[in-house]
Amino acid sequence: MSIKNAVVKILKEFVILEKMKDDFEILPTSRQESEPFVLKHYLETFPSGIKRIYGIYKKIDGNRQMIGVIIYGVPFYTVGRFLEPEVKPTEILELKRLFIDDIGIKNLESFVIGQSLKLLKRDEPSIKVVVTFADDNQGHKGTIYQATNAIYLGMGSMKHKYIYIIGGDVDAIKNKIQNVVKQYPKKAVQEVISYNDIGHNYKNKKNKIWWWYNDTEELHVRPADRCHGPSTRSDFEGRYDADKNMISIVDMGEYRKSSDLGRFNVDNTDIKNVPENLIRRLKFEFGDNTILKSFFEGVS
Repeated sequence: MSIKNAVVKILKEFVILEKMKDDFEILPTSRQESEPFVLKHYLETFPSGIKRIYGIYKKIDGNRQMIGVIIYGVPFYTVGRFLEPEVKPTEILELKRLFIDDIGIKNLESFVIGQSLKLLKRDEPSIKVVVTFADDNQGHKGTIYQATNAIYLGMGSMKHKYIYIIGGDVDAIKNKIQNVVKQYPKKAVQEVISYNDIGHNYKNKKNKIWWWYNDTEELHVRPADRCHGPSTRSDFEGRYDADKNMISIVDMGEYRKSSDLGRFNVDNTDIKNVPENLIRRLKFEFGDNTILKSFFEGVS
């Protein structure tokens, strides 16, 4: 990525963060007030060992409207054994619940996690590490944790494990876990009928077409109803479908190979071969919860 593009990206992230600070607030709340949102969570129950409950509020005309909840609590006693002696069991909390009503705001979950961790440092100053899990059985890979730079420690019992270091001797803790840190898992790809089912409805003005160049790491996005793609050869292309909240990804190198043979096959893109930086940029552009759809038999 060029210096110019890196600066633009940082400025864009800063502007989004400042706008969210103006529009949303994270505040301590009660079990009673948070209950309606806990019941909307897929687990539908309060967790055990609750330590802190924070409400997520949208500011509207000088008032606050609660739109979600994030809950931290005491984890199972064996969760943090691998961190001893740098971190004692009493110095660990778990992010146990996060639910936000879908109000169409990109990156809101990541913002909430970041702001709530700051509150947790203030309210629980003895805590050094926060652990959290993404349930693979629910199709969760921990995308929102990745977006907030959580450290990934792999998967066990069908759950992806992440940690945040928020206190103590950060270097000592990182040194302790260096042999168990893993690369981020990639989000599962949801099956749809075909490439033509994603973003080809030109009547929807929110649909987009995008393309990417590996050498410059540039992502170009244009309205789908006014653009038919790049004039030069890109490395990856695709579309964003606002109704399905889905992004199609096509490896243009493989597509051109099939085209040379007269097949014009878009079913050639293995998500494992898509650059990490491209996935992050797409998530940043279209939202953390957007579904990625590559076209490769056997990938789901």
